This record gives sequence, structure tokens and C-alpha cells, in this order.
Amino acid sequence: MDNSIFISKYSLTIEEKLNLFDGLLEEFIENNKGLISNLSKRQQKLKGDKIKKVCDLILKKLKKLENVNKLIKYKIILKYGNKDNKKEMIQTLKNEEGLSDDFKNNLSNYETEQNNDDIKEIELVNFISTNYDKFVVNLEDLNKELLKDLNMALS
Repeated sequence: MDNSIFISKYSLTIEEKLNLFDGLLEEFIENNKGLISNLSKRQQKLKGDKIKKVCDLILKKLKKLENVNKLIKYKIILKYGNKDNKKEMIQTLKNEEGLSDDFKNNLSNYETEQNNDDIKEIELVNFISTNYDKFVVNLEDLNKELLKDLNMALS
């Protein structure tokens, strides 16, 4: 029986999913080397420009996802770390360049006071978790878009 049917999109880590992108791009280039080399110089330039455009698009999307990916390491500390680590993590997130101002402003809502620490911590983990879940969805969408974009690049 083929075990690959038991592997779901949820069984892969983020790093493994990003490695899939790298593999798809390498496979795409390898599979189309012959086609491109048999074209005229002008056609090669056009195809090369299309491929460059797709690669630039992929890099732009990955850069956006990379910023959200920073939340992953913070999520664990915020959920399981001690109070000092959590406070330090909130400060780190507030100073992070790749995150939106709106996100940073929302973080200040979760800075705790002595009497309601547990409630604030639960809210913060939920806030970070929601953004993490959005990241995973965006990563899966990017995988689908990548396949379409690469196929369109040589059409």
C-alpha cells in the first residue's frame, strides 16, 4: 500500500513546506532546460524574463511569509515560557521591523498586570495563534500559486 496517501499537509513542518518550494523550482528549471535551449535567442530571452518574473513573485511572497513566520518561535515562548521570558518576547515583537504597526499596537493590549496575568496570557497566545494559522494558510496558497505560475511562465 502506498504510504504517501497518509501524509497530510498538516504533517509537514514549515521548513519542510519551504523546502518543497525549493524542490518545485529546481524540478521546474531542470524539466525545462531542453525546451529553453532549443529556442531562438529572442525566445530564450522572453522565456527567461517570464521565469525571472515568476521567481521575483515567489521571492516577494516568501519574504512576506518570512515576516509572519517569526511568530512561530515566539508562540512557544509565549505559551510555555516564564513571565520574564514572555515580557521579553513581547518587547522583542514590538521592536521587530517586519511586523505591522497594527500588530505591534495589539501586543500592548497583552502586557500583563499582577492580578490578571493568566487571562492576558491566554488572550496573547490566542492572538499569536490566529496569526500563525493565517501564515500556514498563506503558505499552502503560495504552494498552489507557485505551481500555476511556473506552468504559465513557459506558455
